[in-house]
Amino acid sequence: MKKIILKYSLSLSVIWALIILGLCSMPGQHIPSFNFLEMLAFDKWVHAGMFFVLCSLIFFYLLQKNSSKNKIYLFFALSILYGCSL
Repeated sequence: MKKIILKYSLSLSVIWALIILGLCSMPGQHIPSFNFLEMLAFDKWVHAGMFFVLCSLIFFYLLQKNSSKNKIYLFFALSILYGCSL
């Protein structure tokens, strides 16, 4: 599994970013509401998890390409901006 993720990290990053876009574009009324999930701030954890996966996939891709630290920081910042823009 690790070899697959490392080999296809760029493709997986793009696919995952599109999945995030689709999920975050869904109207709120189509998402079920549970009271106990609201108490745990479940939506915040889900968003953090989605963008953690995105950052991890991009990081693996950049590590394979022996990218500089500045490039890694740039893509990390772009992932955060992508999350904030949704």
